[in-house]
Amino acid sequence: MKGKVKKIYLVIAIINTVLGFISKSCYRDYIYKNNINDFGIADSAPNFFYIIGIVFFILYVKKEVNKKAIKNTILTCSAGVLVYELEQNYTHMIFDIKDVIATILGVIFCYYVSEYLNKKYNLECHD
Repeated sequence: MKGKVKKIYLVIAIINTVLGFISKSCYRDYIYKNNINDFGIADSAPNFFYIIGIVFFILYVKKEVNKKAIKNTILTCSAGVLVYELEQNYTHMIFDIKDVIATILGVIFCYYVSEYLNKKYNLECHD
């Protein structure tokens, strides 16, 4: 069953990376060109999708996936993205709190999906 979960991780990673790319290019362009107010989703959606893609890709390539590895992967990836977002506040780039919120929501999604998959396939997850 472990191989099946790894394949699911890869599928989740690919789907979310593609959705991140689409939301950053096509969707964002459409929203901007047509002056649509989508409450900042066009700007923040890539953060949500990319963090999910990154986390699940790293879980896919890890040899051992247990509760500790999942938590460490999620914390490391989210810390990297959040540091990058906060760094934008001090440089000439644009800081957007909605990006931080989207990243946190993506991380929460990653945690619960990985927990669900581990329970569903009865993987041993030791702390």
